[in-house]
Amino acid sequence: MKKRLSALLLVLPLLFISGCGNQDIFDGTKKVFTKVHLISEGRCLDIKSWADYESDAIAVTLKDDSYMLGHLSEMILINGTCPYCNK
Repeated sequence: MKKRLSALLLVLPLLFISGCGNQDIFDGTKKVFTKVHLISEGRCLDIKSWADYESDAIAVTLKDDSYMLGHLSEMILINGTCPYCNK
């Protein structure tokens, strides 16, 4: 009986974690991006900071302190040289 209980206590948390789907369970890493490519406009802009949300929305603060809120299907975050604009 003790073996079954200990096995259940080991397996039960795994069931809860696997139920999270396509979500970051441990979001302890900080990803660094320097540019954002706006797909509809075809241009790259320099990023000061960014934040993502549980949905597919992303907030970007540009180097000139302007703020953009958009969907991930509209913008691509890039670290380094933009392969689309070569900037």
